[in-house]
Amino acid sequence: MEQDVYLILVASLLILLPLVASRNAVVPAMAFLVFILLSLPLYFGINRWTGLVFIVVIALLALTAWLAKRKGTIRLL
Repeated sequence: MEQDVYLILVASLLILLPLVASRNAVVPAMAFLVFILLSLPLYFGINRWTGLVFIVVIALLALTAWLAKRKGTIRLL
């Protein structure tokens, strides 16, 4: 179980690695938030605390997508 936490941390750092190479943090942040959305329920199960974190991460993902659209980094429909 402890190894899973380290695996999640290493995967998160690998996702955020393009942040070092580029000065635009929007796309790596979106990839990181999607990764968190997928890994949290798988690791901790479904309960009210993961539901609350899930809602917060979805709000952060929506904010990040709005910032990406505003900066012109990505084009949304």
